[in-house]
Amino acid sequence: MNDSLSKKYLSEVKLLFPILRKEEKTYLRKMRHNIDDYCENSSVQSIDDIYNEFGKPQDVVNDYFSMMDVSSFISSVRFRKILKRVICFICAVTLIIICIHCLILYQEHEAFLRQEVVIIEKNITEP
Repeated sequence: MNDSLSKKYLSEVKLLFPILRKEEKTYLRKMRHNIDDYCENSSVQSIDDIYNEFGKPQDVVNDYFSMMDVSSFISSVRFRKILKRVICFICAVTLIIICIHCLILYQEHEAFLRQEVVIIEKNITEP
């Protein structure tokens, strides 16, 4: 039961991080170790016991951001935002190209179906 409570608490904390860089993952790993130690050494009955010891998830995330260099985090968020836009643009352009290609293939198929088979019969006679 303690393991499920610690997982629930960590998932709540993890959910509040806008992005997870290497620093945040290291912070969460250390926090998981601390929470697991706390759960093993004391009798944790509910998630409220973990809240009382470590704080509410939003408080933990706020404390993390107050202790870190915000400028590097902001630049990382901006980079990811630009990367998402570039990927979306590439996907949209690729989708448009595929749709145009399918339309051209369909038009060629329709033109092929409209063609008539013409049989020309030539009789060669000797004079």
